[in-house]
Amino acid sequence: MTPRQPIPETTQSHVDRVVGTTVGGHRVVRHVAEARFGTIYRCEGLSGGQPATLEVMRTQLVENEREARAANAIKCPGIATVTAFGELPDGRRWRLMESIDGDPLERVLDTRKRLPPLEVVKRLGQVATVLEAAHAWAVAHGNLLASNVFVVGDEVKLIDFGLARQPPTAQADLQALGRLGFTLLSGEDRSEGPLPPLASELLAPVDRLLRALVDGRVKNATAARKALSDLALQLSAAGRPAGRRWVVGLLAAVAVAALAGGGLVLAARDEPGDEARLTEEEEIALLEGAAAEPLEAPEPLAPVEPAPTSPPAEKPAPPIARPPRSPRKPRPPPDAEALLAMMAKSERQLRAQARAGDELDQALSVLNKQRARLAGSPTVEDRRDVSRQLAGWRRSYLHKR
Repeated sequence: MTPRQPIPETTQSHVDRVVGTTVGGHRVVRHVAEARFGTIYRCEGLSGGQPATLEVMRTQLVENEREARAANAIKCPGIATVTAFGELPDGRRWRLMESIDGDPLERVLDTRKRLPPLEVVKRLGQVATVLEAAHAWAVAHGNLLASNVFVVGDEVKLIDFGLARQPPTAQADLQALGRLGFTLLSGEDRSEGPLPPLASELLAPVDRLLRALVDGRVKNATAARKALSDLALQLSAAGRPAGRRWVVGLLAAVAVAALAGGGLVLAARDEPGDEARLTEEEEIALLEGAAAEPLEAPEPLAPVEPAPTSPPAEKPAPPIARPPRSPRKPRPPPDAEALLAMMAKSERQLRAQARAGDELDQALSVLNKQRARLAGSPTVEDRRDVSRQLAGWRRSYLHKR
């Protein structure tokens, strides 16, 4: 028997034999979009089953099903759950996902050409929230593009975990997040190549944050999510009638939390052109954790008090001053040997629960990724992060009924 040959990729766009067929117990009803690595279809369940979304892969793609199943274990609402994998008669691989009632950002751009800055920053913040959940389980996306971020109502949902052509990393996800922002603002694919300047006064702070992401100066998805959230609040305030007299800047406390001790200080403005600018060296120092003084907000006007109509009441005695409490020092994380011992104990407990199949494979895959982070000489921050993730792993896998 002659072995079957996949349909050549150069002809796939002209040959669509999937609509109307049955795949994975679902009938394919219509084409939705062309993603970077596959074609998206809407499906309806047979015999009253639930609707679903189907992605048929390009013929030359080798997907990492283990990575996709690990993403399923995260249980994040922003990650499309993959329910089944398979292969079409022509050799193309497919994956069946939960029903996604929305359109990819790529199609949104086709209709609207480009998105306004505030909407872009909010969407990026939503994507950063999903990446934060995935990276906490040592799962990276590796293929973050406008074609695999779906807008579902007011939220976003990511597809294509496990489809990267090379081993995905968290830092690459953050760089792709910054490039996605330039794509949404310009209406053109900026996933590769030089980035356009965003020179207007309104876009200057957006430009700085996106370039910080692309340049690798934002250290993790938590920092990205917090910085984008604060920037969205500032853009929203700047668009209100009183916005020109509102200080547009990241305060030091937020900056410390958002960007590992530093932040992007935006402009304090009263009128266009009256802008306090930082040098490139100062911005880099802030992003890398150098201390910086926050911009001072203008003092609020004192409220006008009505004239007293009766003698003022006697003021109560001021409270007794108490010495300030000394700040509680964070507890140091366990050393690498102790963490590895806890992982070994957790694995024994997992196996003792007689779990089998995909769930056991997913749990062990996530656990082994955390083990790999302890190789060599892990930093205090690495050990603290592994400690948090091991606690989450135990809640997810050892306390489930």
